[in-house]
Amino acid sequence: MKTRHVRRPRIGAGSAFAGDSLPPAVDLAESGEVDYMMFDRLGEATMTQATLRRMKNPNKGYDPRTGEVLKALGGYLRRGGVVAGSFGQANVECALAEAVDAARAAGLSGLRIGAMHGGDVLDHLKRQNVELPELGCRINELGERLICAHAYLGAEGFIELLEAEATFLLAGRIADPSMAVALTYDAMGWDELTPQRAALGTLAGHMLQGSTGISGGGFADPPYRIVPGLAPLGFPYVILDEDAVQVTKLPAAGGLVTAETVKCRVGYEIHDPRSYLTPDVDMDMSMIELSVPAPDVVELRGMRGKPRPEKLRALVGVRNGYKALAEGSLGGFGCVDRAKLVEEIVRERLRPLEGEILDLRFDIYGVSTMYGNAANVPPELNELRYRVAAHCRTRDAARVVCNETGMVYFDRPAGVAGPKAEIIEALTVVGVPVDRSAVSVQTEVVTA
Repeated sequence: MKTRHVRRPRIGAGSAFAGDSLPPAVDLAESGEVDYMMFDRLGEATMTQATLRRMKNPNKGYDPRTGEVLKALGGYLRRGGVVAGSFGQANVECALAEAVDAARAAGLSGLRIGAMHGGDVLDHLKRQNVELPELGCRINELGERLICAHAYLGAEGFIELLEAEATFLLAGRIADPSMAVALTYDAMGWDELTPQRAALGTLAGHMLQGSTGISGGGFADPPYRIVPGLAPLGFPYVILDEDAVQVTKLPAAGGLVTAETVKCRVGYEIHDPRSYLTPDVDMDMSMIELSVPAPDVVELRGMRGKPRPEKLRALVGVRNGYKALAEGSLGGFGCVDRAKLVEEIVRERLRPLEGEILDLRFDIYGVSTMYGNAANVPPELNELRYRVAAHCRTRDAARVVCNETGMVYFDRPAGVAGPKAEIIEALTVVGVPVDRSAVSVQTEVVTA
């Protein structure tokens, strides 16, 4: 059997999305505490947006910070660290080329860069003309509205790349925790991925994919919950053994890791804790136990792995009309009453467009935006900003919404200021099951 490079089972969070802060990831990589770094660069809509960028320019559609990340972690990679991420988005080929160029420019001669290709299932779903219940139609009825369809890929491709001694790994729509499954597999020296082992890696990935969400991000609520060092908030990392995951952070990093912050992360985006489905495993998280063996260290154990789902999940990206957003400010005594008058005027002027406007709402920031109730307005309120938001079938209808809302600035209630409007193409993603046999995965390794 081939001897693998020996690394510690310690994986650091590199990012939770493509725009996440890079310095905390660099701090973690340079600390000497982790041998692997995991970068989640995708949200659910990212593949659709990336595909549109690639349609406009065949050389785009991947994470444009791929080279920046590689250069920033050049010293870490030179010392034998491993970086894995979904940098490829909808254009793995160009992401790979960018990574190779960046490695050569940074003097990282000999760096082995691995890419996992595959996951585009659009043609397969069109051949089957699958039903999309959320949209009330079959996929071929969408016509030009249909943009893309990508299946969530599992850990196998990254495992193959790690066995080929690649140390900078990139892919497109790999499932977030599947990256950690592959890294755990490599770190633990396994030669088989059982459901229980996949559950260990999946739990680690579930912790890491949120970056600062586990080290205090979104947790502060003074004076009830105080998080130290929120400005320089650090990223977490995990330490693994055969049946447990320890979550922690660097001692000097801002934030905190407590049972409460970890519990918030355990339940994040989990529909059924007894059946968390990924391409690699069906994980039961309902009996997980937490302990706190030391400050800023939380240990989790008790996850249970069941055989992976028979089918994969794919996300279908669809054009869904246009969003019109128009807003303005009102100041002085009686501004709330004048904002309500603005709403009456706008709704009346948009009445002829009822067939073209799928949804319309009027919000007052700080009053009705979140909860929709402007009844209990503080009497001393003397300034506000209102917003009209409309989901329209056509760009022309969206333009009318913006124009008619903008008219109130010129000749309607007194005291209107700061008008602003924009039109955004509305995109929708819907999930569908897809046969594993329909998904083809290829890997390649390029030496810089």
